[in-house]
Amino acid sequence: MVSSIFEGCTDSCGWIAAFVATLSFGSYGASIKESSKKNVDADPLVLQSYKVIVFFLSSFLVVFLGEELKWTSWGLVSSTLWNFGATCGIYGVMYAGMATAEGTWSSVIVAVNFFFGILVFHEGVKSFADTCGSFVLLSIGLVGMSVYSTPSPSPSPKQDEIEARLLRRPIASNGSRTKSDEEYDSGSETKSKLRQRQSSMPDSDMEEGVNDNAGEKGPKDKFIIFGSMILSKRDLGIIASAINGLCGGTSLVPMHYAAQEGFSGAGYYFSFAAGSMIVLTAVWVVLFAYRLVEKGGSVTGAVNALPSWHFRELWFPGVMSGILFSIGEFSSIIAVSYLGQGVGNTFVQCKILVAGLWGLLYYKEITGVATVSKWFLSAAIALIGILLLSHEHEHLPHH
Repeated sequence: MVSSIFEGCTDSCGWIAAFVATLSFGSYGASIKESSKKNVDADPLVLQSYKVIVFFLSSFLVVFLGEELKWTSWGLVSSTLWNFGATCGIYGVMYAGMATAEGTWSSVIVAVNFFFGILVFHEGVKSFADTCGSFVLLSIGLVGMSVYSTPSPSPSPKQDEIEARLLRRPIASNGSRTKSDEEYDSGSETKSKLRQRQSSMPDSDMEEGVNDNAGEKGPKDKFIIFGSMILSKRDLGIIASAINGLCGGTSLVPMHYAAQEGFSGAGYYFSFAAGSMIVLTAVWVVLFAYRLVEKGGSVTGAVNALPSWHFRELWFPGVMSGILFSIGEFSSIIAVSYLGQGVGNTFVQCKILVAGLWGLLYYKEITGVATVSKWFLSAAIALIGILLLSHEHEHLPHH
């Protein structure tokens, strides 16, 4: 049998893997963002399904690395945590914007890694105090990047048209202000009257004013939970991202116990991916059973009620998200195996730098000289934290 290519590997394998995971995870959200721009109602479960299928298929490739396809139930635990968190993460990207979502869950993951890696597993560091300082700097940088990556709301042309109708004033064809704008600003009609008229408009007119860009608020962007709590779409996106961070940060904790049974590094990848496929299949079966009962036992009705896969529109972003995630997860597993939960998985959170650059340069979610400057300052603080944390790392025995 061919021996594993990771035999005799040193911590350098962990650092390289952490860097690759950073690039892959940082770009992974872009594929989800692209899917949200399609003119389809992409259900998060469907997006997750594309990703998991690619993840599972890629797990068989470890045989070419000299690894056996071995199973441990710890992989099922990891996959359950990850599947739930990742589905919430999709909501986070779609509702709060890519950079904000990445910043939120990365911050939570850092805290989780510190708790388990340093406090629970007592992974080796040169100085506990200096390590704490490194985590604090990194957290400040991540929070800063999250705060200053908030998309700048822009006025919706359709909303301007609605306000023009409400105020019975003309609006220029290019959306610029007219003389009647100034007359209105100094006139007797007040904003309260505008709100009264807007509240009396039909829902169809209100929907025209909704800006579909992630993170921006409109009349239809409010949700009521627990009967009375009102949250915006962006608020829900941030909450979903935080849940993803909690689950994502703990998803590789079971590998610490699996390593005691001989499952570590690339050898854990298949169990994780296979477990994810089991969880995904179970979710679809439960959903189908629910629809079957809802439709009075009609199989056809239950099938038609399931979320559409929109294969023509979503296959490419779905497959790309799966490929990027698979590369990132495999690399992350290697990084944690060699560097530990506290340092390895925390280093991977530099992915927010990559995600932030996507949001800054491609999606234009971050605008304004002052905001961009503060984002880069936060990024510099995060990098200093990462470098100090890397310096504090001590070699770990691994399988």
